[in-house]
Amino acid sequence: MREPLDLRDDAALEALLLELREGTGGTAPFTVDVADRVMARIAFAGPAPRSEVRTWQLARWLAAAAATGIALLSSFAAKAPSLPQIVEGVGTATVEGTSLAVKTGGTVATTVAALAKSGAVLVEAGRATVTAVTPLQVAFSLAVTATIVFMLGVTTYVVGRDLRRRENA
Repeated sequence: MREPLDLRDDAALEALLLELREGTGGTAPFTVDVADRVMARIAFAGPAPRSEVRTWQLARWLAAAAATGIALLSSFAAKAPSLPQIVEGVGTATVEGTSLAVKTGGTVATTVAALAKSGAVLVEAGRATVTAVTPLQVAFSLAVTATIVFMLGVTTYVVGRDLRRRENA
């Protein structure tokens, strides 16, 4: 009795076929003509499916994106101020600024003092914001780190799965 043959071992399979041919006088014990059957099955299966994006799909996506963009722009345009409102706002700001300069005497010292006071208020507001957010910084760092690790894990799994499919194919 013969040992089981591993059909994935090309050398062993070739040796077996050679041995069988020599046992029958050197010719194959039977003839095989499968061309007609194979070609009929190929014709029945039809063309291979295509996986790329077709032009009509791309056109539909572009039309949907354009419609969404137009809807967003029209929504924003409806809420935007009109040109007369902008001109009126600039005129009012100019009048108020000129009026303030006249009332304060136009001195540079007054302007610098107001700017310094504004800067001090902004610095204090920034300091208060940083103080309030500092306890959350560790939690945010952990959340970002966990997200990165998760994304790398998913990427590694997908790439490994795809590479395993290529090796088996």
